[in-house]
Amino acid sequence: MQMLFRDSRFFAGRGTSGATSMTTGASTLGRMGSIVTGYRSKAAIWPYAVAAPFSLPSPFMRIRPVHCFALAFLLAPGALLAQGQRPPTVVELATAQTRPALDTVQLTGSLRANEQVAITPELPGRIRQVHAEEGQAVAAGALLFTLDPALLGAERDEREAAFQLAERNFQRAKELLAKKLIAQSDYDQAKSNLEVSRAALQSIRVRLGKLEIRAPFAGIMGLREVSVGEYVEAGRRLTRLAQLDPIKLDVLVPERNLPSLRPGLPITAQIDALGGARFSGELVAIDPVVDSVSRTVAVRARLPNPQRQLKPGMFARVAIELQRREQAIWIPEQALVPEPGGTYVYRVVDGNAERVEVSTGMRSPGEVEVTSGLSSGDVVVSAGQMKISAGSAVRAADSGGAP
Repeated sequence: MQMLFRDSRFFAGRGTSGATSMTTGASTLGRMGSIVTGYRSKAAIWPYAVAAPFSLPSPFMRIRPVHCFALAFLLAPGALLAQGQRPPTVVELATAQTRPALDTVQLTGSLRANEQVAITPELPGRIRQVHAEEGQAVAAGALLFTLDPALLGAERDEREAAFQLAERNFQRAKELLAKKLIAQSDYDQAKSNLEVSRAALQSIRVRLGKLEIRAPFAGIMGLREVSVGEYVEAGRRLTRLAQLDPIKLDVLVPERNLPSLRPGLPITAQIDALGGARFSGELVAIDPVVDSVSRTVAVRARLPNPQRQLKPGMFARVAIELQRREQAIWIPEQALVPEPGGTYVYRVVDGNAERVEVSTGMRSPGEVEVTSGLSSGDVVVSAGQMKISAGSAVRAADSGGAP
């Protein structure tokens, strides 16, 4: 290269004036470009073009080194192209990851007690005693209220006396019939009177038992609506009884999801009133009828509630897990290249991009599931697809070489 600079062509315009020197310098740069271009087939020539100006004769010392570096920068790609090489395109890359894919439907629902009843008397009467406190947990069969039994107690005594008389008359008729002292009809009448008296006595005993109001199942007693000494009619609500563990969750699901629903599906309920706390449970029942107006089907789930944090009537944000795939493949959503004929990605193999058609499944924020076309660990182009085509050499944006 230094021999080139000694060529007489470089010194043809050499002069003494400043203007002549500047003209000579500009002419020399032009000639250098022509000469170096002629030698592009020699890949090693351009580094010497950077060092050569430092040994130029005095007329070229007015060319600053920065000009030579700029010239070398412009000529370097040309040298590579002359050898059939193209610099890799800088793109962003991502690796296909394997993790479970959960096909869920997001809905809203309401909590309801596992069991809940209004405690009411079956007979009218006056409240004689309250046996349970408000908010107290009671066992099944526990005594809650007692009505005044005085009136029915007196009636019971009367029925017992009538029954005893009927029983004695029957025994007497039986003995007389055995001696053939009375007709068969008289015996039958005595027997019938005995059965009627027995039934009347049993009836009054049952009515007396109804004056004791007991818990039909284990649960939490609600607020009392009556006081001791108050007269209540039959059917008047005295309090509520609710069973809270487990607790039920009712949800309306769109009919399009009905084929995927089945008892046993896992569900998650997020309760805003409890600071967004999440509770897990499972689907237990599906209504056999679809609502013709809303086109939804009612489903019921059951959630464990040992601490009784969940209360009937609470609002819940519900996620029902319709399907789960453990070995799903995920890539960034921006890696997809949608086209009229299908969806594609650029997969990087040995530093080159190859165009691959893929099928997609579920989506999550910023990611998409690939159901076919890729394997776990494949490297795909996630940004910069517009700059490349099939077969393009690429390298990662944060690396100095090919991936």
